Parts: sequence; structure tokens; C-alpha cells
Amino acid sequence: MAWQTNPGFWVLVLFILYVLGAHIAAWVRRSGQSIPALLWWIVRLGCLVGIPYGALLAGIASPRLMGLTAVDWTRSLGLGVPFALLAWLLITAGWHWGEMSEGRATVGMQEPSATRWLSALLEATGQQLHWAFYRDATIRWLGPYWGAWGGALLALIECAARPQAWHTDQGNAMLLNILLAVVTTALYLTVSNWWLGWGLHMLVLLTTRAPHT
Repeated sequence: MAWQTNPGFWVLVLFILYVLGAHIAAWVRRSGQSIPALLWWIVRLGCLVGIPYGALLAGIASPRLMGLTAVDWTRSLGLGVPFALLAWLLITAGWHWGEMSEGRATVGMQEPSATRWLSALLEATGQQLHWAFYRDATIRWLGPYWGAWGGALLALIECAARPQAWHTDQGNAMLLNILLAVVTTALYLTVSNWWLGWGLHMLVLLTTRAPHT
């Protein structure tokens, strides 16, 4: 297999670009400058969505292994939806309990509703698509079960490699991101449905109003 069509190569490219971008963004903010929101989203989604989407178009990634197609909606409605709703309730309750125990108001309460919906939509799409891209590659190497968890492990390593992981003011948001990676992996193993994981991720972001990581 040529390196250009090897999923592992593109996973490595995405991993490096995302972590490098996070370090550059942190350096810019530490220098007292701000990044225009539109530019930040263009670069972020170009990495998180652009590379997996390009891999799908080129036939490097499998939409079936990513959970985008060949979805069993009967099983998804019977098992996946209750699983997702229960996970959402537990995550949201845990988030708000943690915020109250630390004496903090919920982050982002003043954000306009339309902006919050759009940012949650974009963030959930970007994170879930790039996690599914990791999972697609690791399933090819390790099989469905261990491959799915291998993809989640890559996401966790990526999370730990970013500077936000070591900032105490970002701790809860990073923990939430890690939890979503783990829970949506378990959901994928239950019903192999990317769309349910995406919906759960977006719903959690809307109800916790967590800052993006």
C-alpha cells in the first residue's frame, strides 16, 4: 500500500496538525493577542473535518467503519437511543454538580442561543468525525472491538498532548471531552451509528455550555 493511500499516514497527519495547531493557538493567546473567531473555526474545521472528508472521497476511509452508512436504525432506536439518553443525563448531571461544587456559574450562559447552537453543531461534527476517522484506521489494524478502543486511545493521547490539558481553568472541559470520546466509543460498539454519537455530543455541549477544547 502506497503511503498516500495508507490510513495510518493520514491519521498521523491529522494528529500532528491538530496538536500543533493547539500549541500555536495557546502561544498566540499567551502573547496577549486574539485569534479571529472565523479564522479559528476555518482552520479547526479544515483539520478536523477536511482531512477525514478528503479521505472518504479518496476511498482511504470507510464510511461503514466510521458508522456513517449501513446503519441498523432498528437496533439504534431500540438500544442506541436509550443508551445515548442515559449517558446524556449522567454526563450533564455530573457536569452541573461539578460546577456547583466548585462555586462556579455554568460557562457560557451569556452566549446568544443561535451562536451556541452553531458552535455546538460545528464542534460536535469536528470532534466526532475526526474520532471516527481514527477509529476507522485502528479497526483495520486491530479488529472491531480493540480497534474501536484503539481509536479512543488515540483521541485521549491527542487530548493529553495539547496545552489545554495542563491548564486548571480548562480541566472540566477537557475531562468532558475525554468522557465523550469514551462514551461515544461504547455507543459505537453497541450500534455502530456515528449519527447517534454526534447527536449525543451536540446535546451535551448545549446543556453543559462547556468551552471548546
